[in-house]
Amino acid sequence: MYDRTAMARRLRFLALTSSACGLKVSGSILLSGGTPFMLSCGFDGSGVALVSSIAAICGSFVQPYFGVLSDRRRQRGGGRLLLLVGSAVATSLALIAFSTSQMQARWLAQLFSQPLDSTLRLFLNKVFYVTWYSVFNVSLMPLQMASRAIIIENSSTEDQVIASAWASINQGFGYILGFGLGAAPLTAFMPFGRDATHFTILSVLGSTLIIMTTLITASVATENSRPVDSKWLSDGPGKKNFSERIKGLLKEVSTVPRPLWRVFAIQFLAWMGWFPFRTYYTSWLASEIVRNDAVVVFDVDFHTYAARLGSLAGIYFSIVGLVANCTLPSLVSWLDSVSDSSRRNSRTPIKALMQVWLSSHIYTAFALCIAGIIATEAGAISLVASIGLPWAVTLWVPFALMGIILSREREDHLNSGRDYEPPKMGVAVGLHNSAYSIPQILSALICHFVFKVANNDSLGNIMALLTGGCWMIVAAFASWVFFPDLL
Repeated sequence: MYDRTAMARRLRFLALTSSACGLKVSGSILLSGGTPFMLSCGFDGSGVALVSSIAAICGSFVQPYFGVLSDRRRQRGGGRLLLLVGSAVATSLALIAFSTSQMQARWLAQLFSQPLDSTLRLFLNKVFYVTWYSVFNVSLMPLQMASRAIIIENSSTEDQVIASAWASINQGFGYILGFGLGAAPLTAFMPFGRDATHFTILSVLGSTLIIMTTLITASVATENSRPVDSKWLSDGPGKKNFSERIKGLLKEVSTVPRPLWRVFAIQFLAWMGWFPFRTYYTSWLASEIVRNDAVVVFDVDFHTYAARLGSLAGIYFSIVGLVANCTLPSLVSWLDSVSDSSRRNSRTPIKALMQVWLSSHIYTAFALCIAGIIATEAGAISLVASIGLPWAVTLWVPFALMGIILSREREDHLNSGRDYEPPKMGVAVGLHNSAYSIPQILSALICHFVFKVANNDSLGNIMALLTGGCWMIVAAFASWVFFPDLL
């Protein structure tokens, strides 16, 4: 019998989490084409590691700031929703400007009557790339924070797992859409293809999808109109100085529940391993499997092909991830039903979630450690595709755990009889983002030295992936150690 209420509930979750789809479209664009585009701008493998750390730096410091700001500014009119929509527009414009950085460098070089292969033009390539990449990442941070905070705030404790699952499904669709567009010969049939690169056209389409999906989320989301009492940020009488504001921020951070810190710690270690894979899998596929050269050369056609190959592998990766996103909730429910978890854990299957997360770390460590012994294109693409399974877990489990913990805190406040003060969603989401951004900075520095030691990009790619596998082993051990604290 058709259940209209259940269908309406599914559609609401689909719309509420649709912004995650647009976010991952932009993410897949950078995953498949970002590194080849950076190489075509004149960066080498070690330079890729350093420049890629810009995103992690923004995630470590910019997003927590916007989290605190959005907590303080929530009021009638929807402070968080306005931040969501405004940052989506800014991110879209910055992505388009970023993708045309080479065009901007060429135009400026021609203005000074410099040849296309001049030192000035190559220098301007790097300057425009770094500038617009930084602007893009600064714009992206409040969009990520607001999107996740709105999903948590609009879901009850019992709905956190399913809400995070729907967010992961939308992310899976976003990856498939982004990688699919990346693998398509866009310049062959787009009306402006002759005057734009494949990466530029891809970025224009991605920017459009970011705005569309964000507007869908904003249309169904609601926001608590009561502003959070953050007196340490007050701009009225008795204005606090900088040191007092920092103390106030640290006080806010100290209220974060201990189990949530455990989730942050596991994320920190896992992302030390995820960074090398996400940054170098495209160049590894291209240099090791397709070209089989010792050094990746400065060849625009090759880098375009590398991006296309990365997108093809990314499609398979995303399909595996999407299938996993659709089936993992059922697996977790089954694991929870056969476990000896308490009644409270039955409402929120933390034990089963942790078992799945631990298993994903183990498999990712295995896959990254064996990457160097794979010598066929089919084998390499299959390996990348299989990592879509643990990636789906990474997109779902830690966010589900965070939502459960924060919702429990909210319920405890409501049931305690004290004046209700909502949990600081923005602060928690910002700290969670720092937990997987700061390790990317450290991992980028490690990869920089790895490439210096390797002395060529081909060997450097393999060593970077192996380093990521070792960090995944550490993350698996941390998951096992912290398991009891999360129950």
